[in-house]
Amino acid sequence: MTTLTPKQERFCHEYLVDLNATQAAIRAGYAENSAHVTGCRLLRNNKVSEAIAAGKAELAERAGVSQDWVIERLKEVREASMERTKAGNAHNPAAANRSLELIGKHGGMWQEGHVAGDINIQVNVHPWKDD
Repeated sequence: MTTLTPKQERFCHEYLVDLNATQAAIRAGYAENSAHVTGCRLLRNNKVSEAIAAGKAELAERAGVSQDWVIERLKEVREASMERTKAGNAHNPAAANRSLELIGKHGGMWQEGHVAGDINIQVNVHPWKDD
């Protein structure tokens, strides 16, 4: 089994800080003028991507965050953003759309060059009625 070099390990650690491959490559000690290419190349390396996935899983476990937790919070934001209150208009379609976008990205629906598989999402749109 091939292990990561010290620079690759450092890249993985740095990538988990901000998910920016270019900056992670620079911070890991790779040449700044080609860091964007190096970062991209490292992300395609199977061992590096496995180490990053393991690091993300560890971070999520420590933070108590799961995919289900994120999706539930996004659904809550979407619902709250679409509601109106008696005190005024709390309707925020931009926040609702952003939540739906993030849920869709999670489901792999908006990845360029990727066709989503059998994902069924029901969206109920109700026109607002002025009472």
